[in-house]
Amino acid sequence: MIDVCFTYSELQDTCGKLSVIIDTLRATTTIITALNNGARYIIPVETVNEASKQKNVYKDALLGGERKGLKIDGFDLGNSPLEYSKDIVSGSGIIFTTTNGTRAIKSALGSKIILAALINSKAVSDYIKSAGNEITIVCSGTKGRFTMEDTYTAGCIISKTARYDLTDSAFAAKCLYESMNKDPEFLYKTCTHLKYLVNKGFKEDIMYSLKEDTTETIPFYIDGKIIRDI
Repeated sequence: MIDVCFTYSELQDTCGKLSVIIDTLRATTTIITALNNGARYIIPVETVNEASKQKNVYKDALLGGERKGLKIDGFDLGNSPLEYSKDIVSGSGIIFTTTNGTRAIKSALGSKIILAALINSKAVSDYIKSAGNEITIVCSGTKGRFTMEDTYTAGCIISKTARYDLTDSAFAAKCLYESMNKDPEFLYKTCTHLKYLVNKGFKEDIMYSLKEDTTETIPFYIDGKIIRDI
């Protein structure tokens, strides 16, 4: 059975399940990109203070993340996937904190966790297509509220699995994607967070993040770190 939580606050029993975490704009897109470009691991934390504590342990790691969409003062990188190029992140560890995405990851502790976005949607759909686990796709949302782009991504993944064992919320996400993907400009017209990021100067991030299937990298969260394809 595939289920969808429209925000991570809806997530309840995770034991024995596979949790697929989505924050398309932009945390999971950035994490996927960083690993695809050679980052060794990413440590997700919820607060800036936790990031500083981890930095004391992993002294060579880069600090990455955002608050209100913008790079945190004193950090090496923000939450733009375009910042995480091979020449910057290859061979490095990254300590990472964002407003919504890293909290969504932490909400799923106790389950097997992978990360998804539009850029790896086909790879994730192939992975879960025949998975025996109960699968919960967790949309990060924004500040505890529903976001169109995360639900659209969930629907994209579900549509590509061609599975029919769906809860009502999973079926709704699938229908949303299959109706909206006929008009690629529709997301630009409807998504509140997308418009916010455009106003902050991140239009190129959005164009990058909304392209489907540009990588086959699947991040796995294991023992406090996110690593590439186990």
